[in-house]
Amino acid sequence: MNPPSDAPLTAGEDGENHLLLTATLTGRETLRYNLSGVPVTECTLSHASRQLEAGIERQVRLDISAVALGDLARELAGIDPGTRLTVSGFLTPLRRSGRALCLHLTRIDQY
Repeated sequence: MNPPSDAPLTAGEDGENHLLLTATLTGRETLRYNLSGVPVTECTLSHASRQLEAGIERQVRLDISAVALGDLARELAGIDPGTRLTVSGFLTPLRRSGRALCLHLTRIDQY
């Protein structure tokens, strides 16, 4: 039996949520601070690759919204658009009631 969707979760409960992506930083907002005083930087990442699916090569192109908080937000704020990155993080809904996704960054490595 699954808990109600509004039931509180604990870390690691209900499976994994980890994304590793190679992408180009195509847009970045100015560093800001949330109501709690935590640094926040939002950005857009663009990815392009060829992936093998069911024995068929597929071209993949996508843009994804991402956000970094704390020290990682400060780091992201100093990276110029056009920079190639390998990022990792977890996915959340962009808006509470929406279906669009946002990648919350937990690591950024520049090429």
